Amino acid sequence: MIGMGLLLTVLIGQEPCLVDGQRIRGELRFVETQHPNGTVIRSAFLVSPLPFCVEDEYGRTEGRWVQVSPAEGVSFAGIPPGSTIVVEAELYFTPTTAWHIGDIVALRSRVVGMELQ
Repeated sequence: MIGMGLLLTVLIGQEPCLVDGQRIRGELRFVETQHPNGTVIRSAFLVSPLPFCVEDEYGRTEGRWVQVSPAEGVSFAGIPPGSTIVVEAELYFTPTTAWHIGDIVALRSRVVGMELQ
């Protein structure tokens, strides 16, 4: 009985992880770094004060820095850094390559709302 109570406390305390297509909100930032092969990587990020999580075949990953990869025909370049944005992505997942430099990756992302800085 005590074990069941502890299990419920743990389960209730966990926030649900992101699901594909979900909207998330945070501050837009741009990061530039270098891939191990020497290529410069410049990526857009949505940074949240509280962590998000994803669950996939690699397990549960949490983080505040979501690397947002734009959908075809979408660009984040015209949005001032520091703006609060709401993004909807088709796919959220754990970073798995040196091209993924955030805590979580959001593919085919679209901005669906913003507050300019």
